[in-house]
Amino acid sequence: MGSAGQEDVFFGIDFGTTNSAVAMFQPGRQVQLARFRFRGEEMPACRSVLYFEQSKSARVQRGVHGWSGAEAIERYLEAEEKGRLIQSLKSHLSSRSLTGTEVFGRRHRLEELVTRIASDLRKRAEEQFMQPVRRATVGRPVRFVGAESEDEDEFAVSRLREAFMAAGFEEVDFELEPVGAAFAYEATLDRDELILIGDFGGGTSDFSLLRVGPGIRRRRRRAEDLLGNTGVGLAGDAFDARIVRKLVSPALGLHSEARSLNKIIPAVPAWIYTHLEHWHYLSFLRTNNVREILKSAQLRALEPEKVEALIAVVEGDLGY
Repeated sequence: MGSAGQEDVFFGIDFGTTNSAVAMFQPGRQVQLARFRFRGEEMPACRSVLYFEQSKSARVQRGVHGWSGAEAIERYLEAEEKGRLIQSLKSHLSSRSLTGTEVFGRRHRLEELVTRIASDLRKRAEEQFMQPVRRATVGRPVRFVGAESEDEDEFAVSRLREAFMAAGFEEVDFELEPVGAAFAYEATLDRDELILIGDFGGGTSDFSLLRVGPGIRRRRRRAEDLLGNTGVGLAGDAFDARIVRKLVSPALGLHSEARSLNKIIPAVPAWIYTHLEHWHYLSFLRTNNVREILKSAQLRALEPEKVEALIAVVEGDLGY
């Protein structure tokens, strides 16, 4: 873990697809986790989400306001007219084609959105630990979602580093998430072991085979102690997608038909349902182009009530 600038104080950050956490370690003391309040309860992690809404009230400063983590979810759930909820940003980091998104007329780079989450994590940790958090070790998956080569993985890491530096960090080191989990397990051992670590996240599943234990620590860790690691872009989000595909999307018009010039055609383009299956794409459906497509589809559909339900999901940004 990286030094925080004070002697013998170290910080670690798990920036996850679904949840994020911050820890402080001082030798001889227990590891402290930053706590985050959600609906009256203290939580050891917060959701990796952003929420934006546009204020039109004369009583509130006009403009676009944004929140992250638990505050974002609370604002989203309380809002009668839903704003823009953005989830699973980490899943986009390896994509060179997805550079950002538009929120209420303003273009935001992906790195800028990640920066907002990282900055809020740092500030909340500083408030609780009562000292600056400027250097940290940040977890990273063995293989980022969508990355098909080492170059794409490195591209994702570079974007993540840029976002953290813009969030006020002065130095960021990266550690493979399953290796970090192995070190935590190693602290409980009184003998050396050869272990297989499985890290099942929201976006990726990673596996590492390595030697750990007090003997390894005493002789100092070597590169060959990590026998191998690999990762696949298949995890919790993929299981959610299968549920949506089989149960939710059919109720929202998947496989429904429409009449056009005496021909029977699919009521709604299939790519919209593909987006519907992934939380990190769902919020990107709220565009004028998609609105026009769905309105036109509803007029022609043989089951217009299903398309109407789909419109409600998209317009209400009901992904959460």
